[in-house]
Amino acid sequence: MFVADAVKAYRNRRSEPLILSVIRAIVAVLLLLGVMVYLGFLAKEISNGTPIVKNINHPVNEIRIPNARFCFQNDFDPNQYNFTVDCIFLYGNNKSNIFHGCQPWLQSLPPVDDCTVGYMFRSNGMMFSNTNETEPTNIQFMFNANLPLNVFIKDDCFDVNIVDPTFDPISSIYNFTDEENKYSDFDKNDTLSFDTSNANDYSLCPYEWMYLSYTVSINSAMTNDWKDVFGFKPMSNDRVVLNSVTEYHSKQYGVAPLAIMQMQPASYIEAQYIEERAHTVLQALGLIGGLYGSVAGIYIILFGQRNLDPFGFVQRYFFRHSVKERLVMAFRSSKSGLPLVNNDKLDNEPEAISERVRNLEALLTEYFIDAGYLEQLKEESQDGTWPKMFSISRLKDRQREQALPESRASSTESLEMEVRRAT
Repeated sequence: MFVADAVKAYRNRRSEPLILSVIRAIVAVLLLLGVMVYLGFLAKEISNGTPIVKNINHPVNEIRIPNARFCFQNDFDPNQYNFTVDCIFLYGNNKSNIFHGCQPWLQSLPPVDDCTVGYMFRSNGMMFSNTNETEPTNIQFMFNANLPLNVFIKDDCFDVNIVDPTFDPISSIYNFTDEENKYSDFDKNDTLSFDTSNANDYSLCPYEWMYLSYTVSINSAMTNDWKDVFGFKPMSNDRVVLNSVTEYHSKQYGVAPLAIMQMQPASYIEAQYIEERAHTVLQALGLIGGLYGSVAGIYIILFGQRNLDPFGFVQRYFFRHSVKERLVMAFRSSKSGLPLVNNDKLDNEPEAISERVRNLEALLTEYFIDAGYLEQLKEESQDGTWPKMFSISRLKDRQREQALPESRASSTESLEMEVRRAT
């Protein structure tokens, strides 16, 4: 566009010096190169799909309770020493004594090599709440054994793993809602799939009281489908992630239970991390439009407004024959020829000059100037509306002119009376 404008200016503006045409051409080429480089950068970014991550924190009144697995590995016979895990839901603040047992949510697991005694706590959709008094605020697990407590040593620890309820740690084959033979596939490989990040794996040893607090975040990964590329709202792969921290305190030695774990949310804020493309097709169109406006503004500031061109890409290439034919037919009978270009046919004959003016007006109204408002005034003048309005306006003007001397006289009299009172 800018290069073509520079070429037209060189051909048509004969009054400009040559150096100005050269400078205009150089600037046009530099602007064009800048636009092309930016377009290449956008195309590369869209093709690569460079992601950005947005973080949104949602305050909530309820937080889902994680599932938890407890495993104890030792040479002791679990049946002989009766290792058990009990739990209670606590309601209200931590100073409250309101609690309910949660044994129905605990299930024992079949023994395997690395888990002599295992228990699984499934929350089954229960939530911690800071507003609803019917929902718990934290949960407490007690680890018991009928073996004399002084038999245990510090290394006899429970493995504690917590995970979001939507993920089933028992089997990587079955979904959480699938009740078919969940425990038969509990082997070492499936145990490793419990939490590949190991961010929520802890050890709880005898005579310890562990406080575990956690936060919930949702990671929404982009799917790289066509909606994602164009910038429409894409489908995302959501994964719930638990981030937990622990605090350990010593428990009185030799007093049941063997160990205690208390779990509660660290805060009632659910973080969402949304992965999106840094550039999409729709965003690129907006950036290109902004770049075009900026470059056009720079060009106009340096060299002035471009000549108006009513014939665009469609007229020049798709309908060029029909447009040219209609233009020629519109002015072929004219003595003055085509407007703006056939200057050699203009002579001093009044008829030729009048016709040339009419042709010029026709060309301007068709392609350059919107004469709709003037057409409306013409119609109003023909149907009598405009003359009536003009007569009313002139009448108001005469009345205003007649009232002006009277107002001036009254003002003068008021001023004279004020002067007399003052003297």
